[in-house]
Amino acid sequence: MANFNRSNLKVQTGNNIPDNTSEAITPAIDRGDRYNYADSLVSRLDDPYSKYLGTTGGISTALTLTSSLDYSSTAYDGNMVVFFQMSVSSGASPTVNINSIGALPIYDDQQNQITSAGNLISGRYYAGVFNTSADGAGTDGFVIILRFGSTPANVVVTRDNTATPAIGSAGKYVLYGTTAAASDLPAGSTDLVGKEYGFYNTSTANWTISGDGTDTIANSDPFVIYPGTSYGAFWDGTTWIFE
Repeated sequence: MANFNRSNLKVQTGNNIPDNTSEAITPAIDRGDRYNYADSLVSRLDDPYSKYLGTTGGISTALTLTSSLDYSSTAYDGNMVVFFQMSVSSGASPTVNINSIGALPIYDDQQNQITSAGNLISGRYYAGVFNTSADGAGTDGFVIILRFGSTPANVVVTRDNTATPAIGSAGKYVLYGTTAAASDLPAGSTDLVGKEYGFYNTSTANWTISGDGTDTIANSDPFVIYPGTSYGAFWDGTTWIFE
């Protein structure tokens, strides 16, 4: 476990990992469970079912991990959590290949294949596990179950706006100026599930945000962000949720 300093890591997302590590680990779909077992996972880095495999090799769309001692060289192990560091930010529809066993598509912990570039960020640490039904439909894949870093890994863009913001992909949005603005959230899609939107109203007027058609904002649509306040939002696959 050389070069892995757990004291400097801050857990951003987690997963509902059973204490019985002899059971196969499956991806979580309940967002509320993500933080429950993060500490126990980090504390188990030295046990037989959790291994740190170092930094990724390969290229952004075809990542590799190599371990001559800590991981099988013949078959993927659904019981072992793998910790690693990204050497590059992931490209579109990335795969990972451990010990040349075979390339696996990468999924998030809600059974969605990662297809957008930049989802996994260079220099950040991640944990993942092989699953024979990574998509919930019998497809082999590598599931990301933990992300470490100082900010959520999928908040990747800052857009400063002095007029009505055009809200598109996930990112951080800042509203400046003095006049009221109205904005629409994008239609939900697989790539947007669970990704974070940050909204910061530094203007002197209300900022009104509406959901897209059937993908409405839970509890209040439109949603008003008052001057001097900020919110995070995410799409859970059905509705937009501000928190």
